[in-house]
Amino acid sequence: MGGAFAGEPTHELLSSLQGDCVPKFFGLYVKANPTKGERTTCIVLQDCGQTLPWDFCRLSRDEKARILNTLLKIHRVGLLHLDFHEENLLKDDSNKYTVIDFDEMKTGHVCACGGDYDFGTHDDMSPVSPACPYLLVIAHNMSFYDSGYVDVDGYV
Repeated sequence: MGGAFAGEPTHELLSSLQGDCVPKFFGLYVKANPTKGERTTCIVLQDCGQTLPWDFCRLSRDEKARILNTLLKIHRVGLLHLDFHEENLLKDDSNKYTVIDFDEMKTGHVCACGGDYDFGTHDDMSPVSPACPYLLVIAHNMSFYDSGYVDVDGYV
């Protein structure tokens, strides 16, 4: 993908994050079957756990902050994951989050979040919020922000 975005080749950007917030890449293997005119391709990646058993809204605020900070690492190398949802996030036995499925992404993203922004220290009463509109939308979709209202059976 490209469009208005320009940047390093995607594999170089992702390789800098391997083992941290994206899976380690161990190899690409191709087996050809010339008699049938077929070939089988296999990508071997690190086992990073399982997808979440429920949606983001059911997670604690601390867990949501950890996930958003994981995405922030990806933004800081210039990548936008354009298909981020529960099925594209893995959690291992040590509670580490890993983002997968980068089929829909753009390079060249300049994240407007400051280098020291941390969702874990975010205060809803503070006017400071992530300056990156993409992360802001994801945070809202995860119900990260407390609107100050309590919804009880559809009544606010």
